[in-house]
Amino acid sequence: MTESQAQPIIPRAGTMGRVFGVFRRWPIVSLALIAMLAFVAIFAPWLAPQSPIENSVRDRNAPPFWYTEWYEENPKVTRTYVLGADPIGRDVLSRLIHGARVSSIVVVVALVSGTVIGTALGLISGYAGGITDEVITRIVDRTDTVRSRVYVPLYPLAESLVTNWWFLLHEVENPAKTTDVAFARRHAFVSAPEGYAFPNLQLTPSGERVRLVWKGERRHWSRIEFLNEGEAWIDLEEFRECCCELVDRVVRRLLALGIEGTLLQEEWTSVQAADHDETMFCKTAAGLGLDPYALDDDGRASVMRLEEVLGRDWFGEAIAVLDAERLDAQSASIAALLEAGRSNGISLERLRSVGPLADGRDAERRVDRPWASGYALARHVRRELDLNGSPLPATADLAIALGEEPQALARAMRATDFGVADLVNGVVTQDENGRPAFAVRSGPESTRRFQFCRGLAEVLAAPNTDALLTQARSVRGRVPRPIRGPAGQGVVLDVE
Repeated sequence: MTESQAQPIIPRAGTMGRVFGVFRRWPIVSLALIAMLAFVAIFAPWLAPQSPIENSVRDRNAPPFWYTEWYEENPKVTRTYVLGADPIGRDVLSRLIHGARVSSIVVVVALVSGTVIGTALGLISGYAGGITDEVITRIVDRTDTVRSRVYVPLYPLAESLVTNWWFLLHEVENPAKTTDVAFARRHAFVSAPEGYAFPNLQLTPSGERVRLVWKGERRHWSRIEFLNEGEAWIDLEEFRECCCELVDRVVRRLLALGIEGTLLQEEWTSVQAADHDETMFCKTAAGLGLDPYALDDDGRASVMRLEEVLGRDWFGEAIAVLDAERLDAQSASIAALLEAGRSNGISLERLRSVGPLADGRDAERRVDRPWASGYALARHVRRELDLNGSPLPATADLAIALGEEPQALARAMRATDFGVADLVNGVVTQDENGRPAFAVRSGPESTRRFQFCRGLAEVLAAPNTDALLTQARSVRGRVPRPIRGPAGQGVVLDVE
């Protein structure tokens, strides 16, 4: 016999194997149980040894028939019971047999009604679509397909955190970055992982806190939909510690598996190895929207020059609104604004006698929303100035409330050309006599009063320091704003 003629030997299954195979392919046991239940339910009146409701007081709690000694001790028992009798003398076996009929009816009614109602709702949902489909789907699938938690793989999450580490902790949002795709890519997890259904969650720092914003979104390619939307504020240091712990655990897990040299491990090593000077440089570059590890020599030099041009008091606020492509021009404009504001000094003795309600940073830590401390400060100022909720719709009214001459107030609020500093609305500084001084962007009088009142909040919250009034969504950009909101919330100025 040649090798090509050789036939493989296939062992034949025995009788038990064939029987087992049949039971695996067909639900014989299940069908047998269902058939037996249906048979008992249909023929219950003929199968039951007696009526399920007939009772005998003498036979109560009678045991099954195999307890012969009990029946010998109780000769007055009327009959012998197969499964015994219940506490009022009814036959247990008869009640079980008739109970199968009730159970079968309940099952059939539930299956038929569920099929009819489910089919009808499915047809209506599919035919109508739109809001009808959404409502029906949410109600029907709530307990089956909607989860209250999001489960994601840890490695891509940790890698996204580390590669955007400096941006997530130090890049503040401003109106120019709101619609910037690159900014969203650095701060939103939805664009970070490749091939994973992450929620549309955006994280942006704001001083001592981080703002989390999540949006509902349907992912057609993964058949997953994120339903809820909202926002929350968390402590920046707590957020940083949680991220560090997560990344450390993922890195340790990789090392335990013998995996080394990944992008996550290399980036995390660079972040942890940064000294003080490198850390400050990375914070500044990331605040400008620049990757600190991808800058050439000229770019690094431009970033490092900023600290020489900008003051320390408002360095961080300036970084939040500077355009990375016009660093030198915009930083020079801001420095010039500081000098221009020194000539617009005003005493504000009455306002400064009020004193701050609390340090602005401490207040920001105590509240869930940064601007809440601004409302508290405004109510405190109005109460101390005895304004009694009266609006201050004009500059003359504001001058009376502050105890200043209208001409001096008008000089402090006079319009100033801000040059290329597009996102800066005002400057708070001191004149040569140590009095508060202001520079306000050109615009309508009501707008300049608004920015001036923001400056008043800076004078109270951080006296004897320079400050920028910017459009950045930072703590200093958020806290002072309510100082001129609606009069019903206790404000310094109502210009509406």
